[in-house]
Amino acid sequence: MAVCSNCGSSVALEDPLTASEALDRGTPYNRFLNSNDPPTDSRDVDLVDSIISQTESSMERVDDEITRLRQRLAQLEDRKTALSLHLARNKAILSPLRRMPPELLLEIFSWTLPSILFLRRQDQFDVTDVPWILGHISSNWRAVALSSPSLWSVVAVNYTGALGNPLTAYPLAMLETQLARAQKLKIHFYASAASDDGAQTEIFKFLAAQSSRWEELSISLTPVLASLIPSLRDRIPSLRRLWLQWEALESQADVELIDCFEIAPSLIDVGLYNEYRSIPIHLPAQQLTRYHLDAPWEVHEGLLQQAQNVVEARIDVRFDPNPWSESYEVIEISSLRRLYVSEPEVLNRLRAPYLEEVALYCRPDNGPDIVRDLHSLVLRSSCPIGRICLKGLPTTQITTNILLKVPSIVELGIIINDSDSQASQEVNSLMADFTVLDSEAIDKSVAPHLTCLFFGCDDESYIDYNAYLEMVKSRWKSEHCALRSATLLTDSNPGPDAATLEALNILREEGLDLFLLDGAEASEMMGGWMYASLWN
Repeated sequence: MAVCSNCGSSVALEDPLTASEALDRGTPYNRFLNSNDPPTDSRDVDLVDSIISQTESSMERVDDEITRLRQRLAQLEDRKTALSLHLARNKAILSPLRRMPPELLLEIFSWTLPSILFLRRQDQFDVTDVPWILGHISSNWRAVALSSPSLWSVVAVNYTGALGNPLTAYPLAMLETQLARAQKLKIHFYASAASDDGAQTEIFKFLAAQSSRWEELSISLTPVLASLIPSLRDRIPSLRRLWLQWEALESQADVELIDCFEIAPSLIDVGLYNEYRSIPIHLPAQQLTRYHLDAPWEVHEGLLQQAQNVVEARIDVRFDPNPWSESYEVIEISSLRRLYVSEPEVLNRLRAPYLEEVALYCRPDNGPDIVRDLHSLVLRSSCPIGRICLKGLPTTQITTNILLKVPSIVELGIIINDSDSQASQEVNSLMADFTVLDSEAIDKSVAPHLTCLFFGCDDESYIDYNAYLEMVKSRWKSEHCALRSATLLTDSNPGPDAATLEALNILREEGLDLFLLDGAEASEMMGGWMYASLWN
């Protein structure tokens, strides 16, 4: 109880807020609250002290109530969590997953398998990755996972990353378990001279003991592993796909010939990345349907003369400063559908009547050669080329001349991998020429018949994304243009800003088949446009 100095009345302070408001607004107390004046009367001081004391007591009671309510809320939250788990377990009894046929469950599992790109980043087995984790969900899932060899066929061993202990990164016990669950094997072995040779040799020999089950082999060779490769001769009856590359120049030092694959009866897809110097390799050329090779032209020539079943070829001419003889015979390959050449001169030496897709590397000095030699190939072969991809520094003049000379082309891919300012200027100029102005008639539009446009920026290169948007938008909305699909890939450089992305997405909502991708996956797709091996 407190006494007001003005009127002498007693005030009960059960609720300090209510009590304070009950005091007359003309009282000294209210004046103290709303000014900086100090109380001078002892009764006013006693009143304020009482209010402070009562307020502190009220706050303690409120704090106690808050604590009690929080404890009760925590109990209710725990109860809700328990009920939610109980509900989920009971709903799971009626879940369609419990009645899902094993073959459908296997199909779903197959879609969860990690990509080769993901596996190349790993440097040890991880039981939390698919397929290992599938055996830890339920007995049904475990039964399906363990009885499905296809889930276990990819064996990826990578010693090129930062390893804690290379001896324990890939325990033999886990490898034995995986191989026991698999049937056919797809081996991806990325060796490193910087890692322990003993561990790598032990693991490779263990895998090689099962080489009769290999369907795929992708391997990066160190000097030690290069010495073990010849032992595979006559031991790979099921091998269908092969990729070889060298970990370093030293890996090639003692290798003069690779001939262990020439009698592989099932081999149809071969890739060899020599990088440092050309290593001769004997292959069953007559049965190949695809090959990817960097080598002197005479090596390609000898291979192509025998490889009459090749459907896709990536011809990278290297390691010979003067590869072209004045006299040559044109090689006809009726099976060839997709072709990459690093040098346009290759086109003069081929006849491919059913060729559908071509990819070329453009340099500042070979533009006229590309136009001339591609046109020559088309005239010689009467081939229905519908798609072309140009990588490097494709100028506006090169691109438009190709489209004029080969009007059957309806899909155009451009990959810029030159960070030089000239590259940006060229591609921006190209996009400006491909942008349809409102006033343009059909006969003034550049290649209005193009249905697909693929643009990619590799490494540190870049394009003007606003210009890209205007080009795509103008061709999509023009009644004279046939554009139906557009793709934009960016590697390590910044992609389009939010406003550009929003505008592109509006075009997608209108019906344009638009695909946007960045990062390592985009780089992989750009490699696919140039018919590089992607499975490895």
